[in-house]
Amino acid sequence: MPKRKPVIKSKKAFWSHLEEEENVIE
Repeated sequence: MPKRKPVIKSKKAFWSHLEEEENVIE
């Protein structure tokens, strides 16, 4: 399932971005 790999990468980048924003707010 090569389709799952990019999805996981996208999710990781998405969460990484959210975490970065949370750190900025904190």
